[in-house]
Amino acid sequence: MACRFAYRGGWPLEKVGWNDALRFLLELVALAGWGMLGHSLGRGVARWVLAVAIPVTVATIWAVFRVPNDPGPAPVAISGQIRILLEVGVFAGATYGISRQLGTGPAVGFLAVTLLHYALAWERLIRLAKRDG
Repeated sequence: MACRFAYRGGWPLEKVGWNDALRFLLELVALAGWGMLGHSLGRGVARWVLAVAIPVTVATIWAVFRVPNDPGPAPVAISGQIRILLEVGVFAGATYGISRQLGTGPAVGFLAVTLLHYALAWERLIRLAKRDG
């Protein structure tokens, strides 16, 4: 079941389903995972700086390097194959960060839910794999 709403700033989001909501939550947890990784790498004040700086950097890369119309405009257009690799790297790094701070169980759980999301979004993966940017 999907809810309908329009984004006032530009492109409309015609349908947002539960898998889209799941993806958004996975992205937020991924940023938290990168923060956990940064926190685990530093000591003293540096651990807190890294806990903020790394997720901000990852979020910026995620938002800037995009495939055009997936959805919306791409500030820096990349091919679909590169975007898939970027997403794998973001979720893999987050999984590693979660495992360092919370242990294997939560990391495996995050990875399993991420893989479920991608299995359900297989059409998007095929579309991205065919795009040249």
